[in-house]
Amino acid sequence: VSPWKNPENHFGIIIKEFADKLMSFGKKADNDNKNQETAEERKLTPEEKAQKRLREFLETVLELVIVAALVFLFLRFVAFRSVVYGDSMNATLKDHDNLVVERVSYYFHEPERFDIVVFVPPNIVDGKDHYIKRVIGLPGETVEIIEGRVHINGELLTDDTYGLDIMYKNRNKEYGTLHYGPVTVPEGEIFVLGDNRNNSHDSRASDVGTISIKTLSGRVLFRFWPLNAMKKF
Repeated sequence: VSPWKNPENHFGIIIKEFADKLMSFGKKADNDNKNQETAEERKLTPEEKAQKRLREFLETVLELVIVAALVFLFLRFVAFRSVVYGDSMNATLKDHDNLVVERVSYYFHEPERFDIVVFVPPNIVDGKDHYIKRVIGLPGETVEIIEGRVHINGELLTDDTYGLDIMYKNRNKEYGTLHYGPVTVPEGEIFVLGDNRNNSHDSRASDVGTISIKTLSGRVLFRFWPLNAMKKF
């Protein structure tokens, strides 16, 4: 399985570090200003200096609030970082790959076949773990695995160049299916598989099944780490 855990936490850490640095910079600037008061500032009364410091403090707070709001909106509606754990998407995605997942596309259209999507599966009750899989079956289609190969509406899915290994059934393996289905994907849902078909907990499992499009967290846009494996999907 390739779940990622609470991607927003990574950005929360980044925001905190940014805020700490900004506040430290503000304090340093304030100390520098005290040591380099202009002639005009020296003419200010203590009350006027206090008002000036309060105004500068409020401006700094406002800047922090604006930055935090922009980051929140970005994470909530645009994109977020996620980290792959596990090997269910080998060889496309590997353990500890760092990805950017965008949220925007599915506001305007439904998922397309072979999209890589992130979602909370029905068998995860606390919502903390997410799965990352590839879209194989679309709403209304009939999915069947025959002799370890995916068939859609009775036809071999010849464009499926991702799960290259023939799916098998082996009592010593938890996953992998030589024969499966047929299963008709309900409207508003998708059928997903991991690229590592013989080691992926996906729509073939009864506790996962087809996935509601409404529960998708987003689509994988590109891999930015490791640097030597950067790729747009």
